[in-house]
Amino acid sequence: MEEFRKYGQMIIENRSKLNPEQQFVFLRWIYNSQTMKIQLTSDKRKDLTALVQRQTQLIMEQKPQRIKSVASFVGKFRFSTLQFKRGGLHLQQINKQMGEAARETGWTCEMIVTKKCLTKLYWWMNQLKNIEPKIIDKRQKQIVIQTDDSISG
Repeated sequence: MEEFRKYGQMIIENRSKLNPEQQFVFLRWIYNSQTMKIQLTSDKRKDLTALVQRQTQLIMEQKPQRIKSVASFVGKFRFSTLQFKRGGLHLQQINKQMGEAARETGWTCEMIVTKKCLTKLYWWMNQLKNIEPKIIDKRQKQIVIQTDDSISG
């Protein structure tokens, strides 16, 4: 540290990572560089669970909601589809209804999401409960070829 300060570098120790880590958090994702796995942080998972519960309640009661808020809901889950296999497919029904409502009335109006989407929300709720870290890089096993260089053989 003193070497950097000697050359005029200003180092703020409470904002700097001075020790490298194999596991770090970035954009509410936990990256493990040793096992090459990624997963959502627990607070992000809690936020998404609360969003699903709120959306489920609104659909069950058939309450109107702003199209922008539905788009925000879809966007938050679209960002986390990296963790969930086929997660984007379970957003299509809500996204389709939102797109139709936006074309007909505009982004500032309200819409009622149909009860068809409840099964998709239950799928998301189940996935958030049983979350597993996802492997980022599937490494292929290396093959070792052994040859004989001798003259006789």
